[in-house]
Amino acid sequence: MGTQNNSILTLSVLATAIIAACRFVTSAGAHAGVAGAALGVARSAAAVGAYVPVDVIGTAVVESGAAVAEGALVQSDSTGRAITAAASNIKQAVIAGGSAGDLTVTGITTSDRLVAVTRLNRDATAANVNIDSLTSEFSITAANTINNAGGTATTGDALQVIWETAQPVRGRALQAASGAGKFIEVLLFNH
Repeated sequence: MGTQNNSILTLSVLATAIIAACRFVTSAGAHAGVAGAALGVARSAAAVGAYVPVDVIGTAVVESGAAVAEGALVQSDSTGRAITAAASNIKQAVIAGGSAGDLTVTGITTSDRLVAVTRLNRDATAANVNIDSLTSEFSITAANTINNAGGTATTGDALQVIWETAQPVRGRALQAASGAGKFIEVLLFNH
């Protein structure tokens, strides 16, 4: 199969940085970073201040940043090139509880999905540990913040927080790349 693109939707994006052709780009007009939130793939190069056509739905020709197997899920590397997607996007942290309201969870973002909030509560003698799910009380309200306003106070308790990061996968490689700098056709995923 030859390397080609078959775009169903192409949008014009104003470049806010120099953009190389065949790289994942953001809606802000720059190359997507590692596992970045890419809008699509630049069909051509663009200078700052120029508009660049970005393939958003369909297939696109993407430059590889490393070897990629045919059929592999791909994401952006630090320069917008396609690399094999990370295997896991499940994260967890154990934090100190507090009053009902905002609690800090370093690394969680508003585009993530909260999977579970589990309270580990020791009784006064520390001989027993009660485990409760408080997931339904919490939501992600800002970067690094979960909130259960009006919910259970957890002062003195530990909370295990599990979340799923925003899916970094941008597509599926329809061709293999033997290393960096190869051009492969990618079926784009639009999230």
